[in-house]
Amino acid sequence: MEAKTIGIAIRENIIKKVQERVSSSSVYFFIGFNKVKASALSDLRNQLRVVDSYVFVAKNSLINKALEDAELENLKDYFQGETGIISVYNEDIVKPCKVIVDFSKENESFAIKGGIIEGRKITKEELESLAKLPGREVLLAQAVSGLAAPITGFVACLNQIILKFAWVIEEIKKVQSQKSKAQSQDKDKEKSQEEKAATTETGKDKGTEKKAEKQEGKDKGSRLKGKEKEEEEKAEDKTKEENKKEEGKKEAKEEDKTREEKVEEKSSEEKPKEEQEDKKEDKSKESKENKEEKEK
Repeated sequence: MEAKTIGIAIRENIIKKVQERVSSSSVYFFIGFNKVKASALSDLRNQLRVVDSYVFVAKNSLINKALEDAELENLKDYFQGETGIISVYNEDIVKPCKVIVDFSKENESFAIKGGIIEGRKITKEELESLAKLPGREVLLAQAVSGLAAPITGFVACLNQIILKFAWVIEEIKKVQSQKSKAQSQDKDKEKSQEEKAATTETGKDKGTEKKAEKQEGKDKGSRLKGKEKEEEEKAEDKTKEENKKEEGKKEAKEEDKTREEKVEEKSSEEKPKEEQEDKKEDKSKESKENKEEKEK
């Protein structure tokens, strides 16, 4: 049920688009493109776009329905095989006619079916005849040159000049409209570029801030590491000083011990000498006493 509803909506949208093209232009041509390569058809689209004309392709039944709703009947002859509509928005209809005829000469499978100009149905032959006419610029030049012709020719050309003058005015309006549109697009483009530049600059600033934060973190880490290293060195120096003090104390103890041992050795050496001297004195006394007794 949903698929059917979607299909109906798509068909109605296509019919609406065809009707919009038909109502927005008073000149449109019908073409057949069976067996025409997609690349060639794309090339035709590009050439027609240059002369302000556009190709629209849809099923024949949908195009026919759209034209019937637009009160354009008796067009069934145009819907044999695959059919496309070319909407012409250029007031110089000779240009798109030339593009279509030249393309048909290069692509044998391409068919010109006819068209409608200002509500009048035209045939393939009439379209080809239009392609042989000079362009509007040439017609304007001819009108100017006709001013030098006799008065009888001038009257005949006057109406044509007025018509061409109106075309020129419309062309000027169109050029001005295109210029204003281009200027508006340029402004939008400049605004977009400025916004993009501002966004890029903001991104750069954020990137710079992130780099600065990252660098600050690195510096902070380096400072902490330096502080830790400094504390380790202080602790190491303190340990070395304590070790030196301990070694100094040990050396002092050993020196005291050595000194005491030397004193003890010296005292032990002097003691026997004193004893010997005492013995000598005792012997000397005894000897003296004995001698005195003998003398008595």
